[in-house]
Amino acid sequence: MGKTHPTAPQTLFLVNRGIVPPPTRLSCTRLISYIKEGNGSIGKTESERIAITISAQRKWHDRKVQYRYDDRVGIIQYLIFRTVREVSFLAEANVLGQEESRGMQPFNLFVRWGNGMTSCVDSSSVKLIE
Repeated sequence: MGKTHPTAPQTLFLVNRGIVPPPTRLSCTRLISYIKEGNGSIGKTESERIAITISAQRKWHDRKVQYRYDDRVGIIQYLIFRTVREVSFLAEANVLGQEESRGMQPFNLFVRWGNGMTSCVDSSSVKLIE
């Protein structure tokens, strides 16, 4: 069973706000949820979260990155936004303190590596190259 594409209403919602829709229904659902409700990270209002999303897409989308832990190189395919539960888990697991979780990036990066494999990584685990 393949990945399902975004629905027409999802695509319209995002495009009308100047956001490039991610390629799957699930990633669109997570992004729209972040825009409408937040996820406990950054962005207090819907308009702030839209601006954060547009800025992040400009910074990361289709950019070449190197993984900090094993020097793999790949291309960022899209951002996948964290859920409220994921942000809470990271804070509760002492990965980040509660105050730090409010400043964390609201998304992970979906990367296609040079070997053809894909993975979802935190933005702190890669560095932009080129």
